Amino acid sequence: MKQVNKESGITLIEVLAVLAITGIIGSVVYGVFFQTVHIKVKTQSHNELRQEANIVMTQLRSIHENGDSIWYSSGMLFTDKEKKNPLATETNYLFTELLINGTKIVSEQSIQLLSTSTFKVAFTMKDHDQNKYDLETVLPGTTNQPIAGEIVKPSPPSTAQDFYTYLVKNNVFVYGSQFEFQGNQVNGPNAAIIVRGNLLGSQLNGGSLSNVSNIDINGPVNIDGGSAGLGSRISPGTIYVNGDVTLWGGTRHIYGDVYVNGNLKVKDAIIHGNVYVQGNVELDWTPTIEGNARIYYKGTIKYPPNYHQSILDKVILKADVPKLTKSYSDIPPLKDSQWYRDHGYTQTIKPDNMKLFGNSITIRSYNDSGLGRYVDTFTNAIIVSQGDINIDSGDLKMTGVLFAPNGKVTFSGKSFEGVVITRDGLYVKSGGTTVTFKGIEQYIRDPKDFPLKDTK
Repeated sequence: MKQVNKESGITLIEVLAVLAITGIIGSVVYGVFFQTVHIKVKTQSHNELRQEANIVMTQLRSIHENGDSIWYSSGMLFTDKEKKNPLATETNYLFTELLINGTKIVSEQSIQLLSTSTFKVAFTMKDHDQNKYDLETVLPGTTNQPIAGEIVKPSPPSTAQDFYTYLVKNNVFVYGSQFEFQGNQVNGPNAAIIVRGNLLGSQLNGGSLSNVSNIDINGPVNIDGGSAGLGSRISPGTIYVNGDVTLWGGTRHIYGDVYVNGNLKVKDAIIHGNVYVQGNVELDWTPTIEGNARIYYKGTIKYPPNYHQSILDKVILKADVPKLTKSYSDIPPLKDSQWYRDHGYTQTIKPDNMKLFGNSITIRSYNDSGLGRYVDTFTNAIIVSQGDINIDSGDLKMTGVLFAPNGKVTFSGKSFEGVVITRDGLYVKSGGTTVTFKGIEQYIRDPKDFPLKDTK
């Protein structure tokens, strides 16, 4: 009898099962991939809409300051009835709803934003994929301004408690005579840096001040070379310079409205807000004045022969250029040594909730035998020095407030979050440092605990 050999193989059912499983897995993978791509695209669209909305708001603030009009037509906002100058930089962005003081604006309607009146503005923007972004803000009126064309800031604080309130209300981040930053990034949206001296490009790393909303400089600004920008794209505010401004070589973005109590020289800068110049303007070949931004000046203008008319059209001679006037106070003096002892200040360095008072103070990372570990992070520190403060460790991280009313602060660590008050300035020396604003009230909640003396 012959033996029939049974050969093993794959049955049709097995093939179909494999195909079915493969199809299911493929469907799941495709679904996850498609959903991931969709979320990424939607997030990117939302960020782009948010940035565009903030740019539009910057332009609306400028229009309001000048008392000009806007024109709403077919879902777009324009600065003119001829519809040549849209507020949105992309034509695929539409304003699906626009409310002024709670009233819905209909198409083909003009609205004058008088600078003396307050306007509550709300709008919804959509892109071509129907992604939406809502924005609402208030454009405050200037009825109480004492002099036409001049914006006067409140008088500086006269007592320590007034100084504390000033820091809180103005979100003051750094207060000192100089600011030198060779680190990675300064993060201060809606915060202010007060520099009571000059500001030079050699003192700044590329993107160092590109995320600080408000910058006050009581002296000239000269930035030539590199890419150091000024102002926050997401939260543009006010840049005030009590002196001449030179923005020459190197492409840099300038966000927010800029008040120059002197002359302006511009070459490679990209201007996103209005610039108000009390003196003369000098232009070289390659500045960019975006959208509805303008440069207003009172003096003379200088530019090369056969210059771009498109740029000259945005540089406007005006007799009543708005002038921002500010005054500054000295930092209040230190209190008596006994006050610091009574309020828990010591000369002991520790990682958490350190309250340190001394002459010239230096802090470095260290091995703590009591804690049995290496300490390179200091949280909620309040450091008050009769002289300088020196933070000197490449891996060190710190949060808190640094007071040096008679000296300077030098930081060479990895990151700092908080507030710096210093007579002679803040100097960030290390290349990778990130400095982030956090309000002083987060560390000193009661003005009575503010460690500087009333002068009254």
